[in-house]
Amino acid sequence: MADQETARERLARLMDERRSELRRTWAEVANEAGITRQGLSRLRAGTGLIRSTTKRGLEDALRWQPRSIDRILAGGYPDPIPEGASEDEFTRLDRMYEAWRRSVDAEDDQDRTRGHVLRELLESWGDRDRDTG
Repeated sequence: MADQETARERLARLMDERRSELRRTWAEVANEAGITRQGLSRLRAGTGLIRSTTKRGLEDALRWQPRSIDRILAGGYPDPIPEGASEDEFTRLDRMYEAWRRSVDAEDDQDRTRGHVLRELLESWGDRDRDTG
């Protein structure tokens, strides 16, 4: 039994395989997922809970369909988004909004600052449209 892989070890292995397939660094994955590198490292080590927003961010960064991490933890396999597959405009906007929301809620000061700057930009564009409209 000791040589059997736990669900979290399996998740870490499959994440590493996918990261390698995509030719990305862990820093790139963490950044796109909206989590710190330290948080990603803890997650890969199997410590702590995985919040739903973290799961979604990792699925986006690893180009897996939603709920892939839940499937892995339940003994199944992830459902990759095919290379070159395009997403519709609303799906892309939803993904971008979630990434922004994760950056605002991030523990890392740089990510939190990035989220606030994006908010200011969006608000300034809204103000500009009202002034010209």
